[in-house]
Amino acid sequence: MTPPERAAIYDEMNRVIAALHHIDYAAAGLADFGKPGNYFARQIGRWTRQYGLPRPNGSSHGRSDRVAAGKHSGGDETTVVHGDYAWTT
Repeated sequence: MTPPERAAIYDEMNRVIAALHHIDYAAAGLADFGKPGNYFARQIGRWTRQYGLPRPNGSSHGRSDRVAAGKHSGGDETTVVHGDYAWTT
């Protein structure tokens, strides 16, 4: 593909992803889908567990303290996000 063709695809993908964030998920019948709220705490907990696991050679990743100490900003809004977006043909 040419650069302009790729740019058009990326522009449309970004438009759709932005539109997904504005969907009223409860009104769309998705209130029981997924886990609303507490996203950052769940992600940091998951990453801490994953990074804290030993490697196959027994050494540590050494990242769990950095991940657990991470700070986040912003609200804890629940929205439809890119992981909920399915490509169709």
